[in-house]
Amino acid sequence: PSAYPDRSADWYEYFDRKRREEIIEIIDSHPEIIDEHERNPFGYRNHPSPHLQRVHNYFRMQPTFGKYYIYTEREWSSYRIAEIREFGKLPVLTDDSFATEEEAMHAVFLKRIEDVRNELSQAEQREIAN
Repeated sequence: PSAYPDRSADWYEYFDRKRREEIIEIIDSHPEIIDEHERNPFGYRNHPSPHLQRVHNYFRMQPTFGKYYIYTEREWSSYRIAEIREFGKLPVLTDDSFATEEEAMHAVFLKRIEDVRNELSQAEQREIAN
């Protein structure tokens, strides 16, 4: 049995790519969700629109390693973005600094969108190369 390759990773990659394409389609066809998130990054002032909720759900289901979080340098005055690494490795901090937690949360949201776009672009380039 160990000679048989595990095809579940192939299927996960296939369906995850379809989901990334769907997320980018939502963002491109409903750009107002970017402004909506900027106005209410915590989501407690109003319930997010269905489109923003779908994007949030996708980001939340991603594996923990590689996710971004907000690092508080000075409470209530200075925040940065950090990336979760493997166990035993220190997180990587970005150079950007934010005055409020809400600004930092929106920056994480934009960074995640950029990452999804980059992943799709890289997948397309790999397909062209093959």
